[in-house]
Amino acid sequence: MASKIVYYPSAERGVLFMNLDMILKDGIFLTPTGMYEGSLGVRDGKIVRFDSYDNLKSQYDTNNVINLENKTVFPGFIDSHIHLVQTGFQKINVDLSEAKSLQHLKELIRLEATKKKPGEWIIGMSFNNNNFTGEQRFPTKYDLDEAAPDNPVFITRVCTHLMAANSKTLQMASIDRDTIAPEGGEIDRNTDGEPVGILRRNAGDLVYEIIYTDRQMIKKAIRASLHYLKENGITTAHSMAIGVKNPEHYMNIMKAYEEALEEENNPVRVILGAEYAILDHLADNSIGFLQGNDYFKQGYIKFFTDGSYGSRTAFLNEPYEDEPENCGIAATSEKDLLSYTKKAHDLGYQCAIHALGDRALTRALDVLEKISENGKNPLRHRLVHASLAPERLIKRIKELGLSVDIQPNFVSSEAHWLESALGSRISDMYAWKTMKEHGIYQAAGSDSPVEPVNPFYGVRSAVTRQNWNNFPPEGFNAAEKLAIPDVIEMYTINGARQYFEENLKGSIEAGKFADLVVLSANPLRLKHTDELLKINVEKTFVNGRLVYAE
Repeated sequence: MASKIVYYPSAERGVLFMNLDMILKDGIFLTPTGMYEGSLGVRDGKIVRFDSYDNLKSQYDTNNVINLENKTVFPGFIDSHIHLVQTGFQKINVDLSEAKSLQHLKELIRLEATKKKPGEWIIGMSFNNNNFTGEQRFPTKYDLDEAAPDNPVFITRVCTHLMAANSKTLQMASIDRDTIAPEGGEIDRNTDGEPVGILRRNAGDLVYEIIYTDRQMIKKAIRASLHYLKENGITTAHSMAIGVKNPEHYMNIMKAYEEALEEENNPVRVILGAEYAILDHLADNSIGFLQGNDYFKQGYIKFFTDGSYGSRTAFLNEPYEDEPENCGIAATSEKDLLSYTKKAHDLGYQCAIHALGDRALTRALDVLEKISENGKNPLRHRLVHASLAPERLIKRIKELGLSVDIQPNFVSSEAHWLESALGSRISDMYAWKTMKEHGIYQAAGSDSPVEPVNPFYGVRSAVTRQNWNNFPPEGFNAAEKLAIPDVIEMYTINGARQYFEENLKGSIEAGKFADLVVLSANPLRLKHTDELLKINVEKTFVNGRLVYAE
């Protein structure tokens, strides 16, 4: 391909820089107009010019040349929905995602207890009882007491909407027979009214409020997540401070983010979302929407209308197939949701509404329609998940100008059991192609620690709609399969758009941040989709700095 010359905007006015901070030599760059073979100049953290290496070297001074040896370069990936603190907990504590049975889960916790002093926290992430052999029930305090009687134990299901605690943790959180669950939460009890240790949705916040006081533990978790992200080519993360309803604790977490990013030399850009309970504090302290710097900003205000399918708390119009008395949980009443979102909107904050079930999605749309400005969406309010979306609801999403944060890996993780939960309704599940055909912007994310952050796992899930054992052969709800370029857009430019950053990042163009990822293969030129999982991130650049090298 013949080289073309693209100048930084100031250069078009006749201003030529005498030096560059870096030249990326001989790469194959994904640009909005196609693959460009050549070299790229970077100055002050931004892309200045595409050209041949000889031209760049003859016109600009630089001592920093990185030879890419004709490797593929993509824009840095943007994870539009992730929980960095919980992801870090999974890295620095006990990862329960591989627990094959209830007994195996207890063994993993027992092993972790041998590494801890009595009284130290044991925090376990991502157990999935649907994958257990034998009993598939949720762990109780009795199971956890048996595994670690001398430590407070708090574990979270893979969906993050169901948690289990042992007796020590319940005591620390003052959860007993007289405790009233917070709105949108449930405390499971035995026939005598005693808590059994299972906490659903907002009830888990009673424990999180204790954990979030430990800034050093939070910072350690964030640092672990930053390493994990840069190794997977994630250069921007839309994180969410889940379960934080105490303003003092939220500020503690913000400080932990700032310190962790500074100590790690800003390897990832983070935009942090907050729950509604923090809104007044943000407004009173003039912490506005997108206030911050290029590496750390305040993001949206998050609202919940329901829970998850795995815990049978997603809010449905009709009962679950396997639980005919259960339609899920309404996390927030329609009256309160309208009041809360209107307040956030009027204060200038973007609203992000978590909605999985069709009834939850309807509630979210009803509310967002009422706060819209003559059918317009100037703050780019967004839906998170929108999993069960009949076409009538998809049309409403488009009419209201809403975007959707999707999690492609969900279809792979849930394909083998969703039909038993939803029956024929699965034909409306994860309708990503239909949404695209209606012109709805979709941004992709991992929801880590629910799923791995590796974007190519998500790409593979969206284009095959199979689980990791290639089931079902034709793909789950196969009519909704996407093409690889469409999913790449969801992990790049569409993610940038969610926070009004499409002119700063999300594509490789002159004038944008030099947030780049060097890949071992070009995902657009593979012979088989299985090869997606073999692609490695070889280098990650943020603001023109090499933050990771394989």
